[in-house]
Amino acid sequence: MIEKVKEYAKLITINQWGVASLTAFYGALSTGELDFIKLFLLIIIGIQATVFSSVFNDYCDIEVDSLSKGLKDKPLVKGSIPRKNALYISFFTVLIAYIIIL
Repeated sequence: MIEKVKEYAKLITINQWGVASLTAFYGALSTGELDFIKLFLLIIIGIQATVFSSVFNDYCDIEVDSLSKGLKDKPLVKGSIPRKNALYISFFTVLIAYIIIL
């Protein structure tokens, strides 16, 4: 079970969430935005965008990535996560982001 969680954490690039979401957060702060709810939602949207872009990219590049020895440990390449789950994650992250934006 722990291994599966680690594989999903690698797929959704949990280690990159701060970079994408905090960039927009600091940009909003620099324009004078101080509303906590708006800033929080901006961070959530940034996380959703990061997850979508990394998962969908891995899904689209699985054939190319499988040719590289350096990328053989990616979850989709080694088959530890089914490809359809990557599509589900991509779809739901975009859906959640659009719902928040609306």
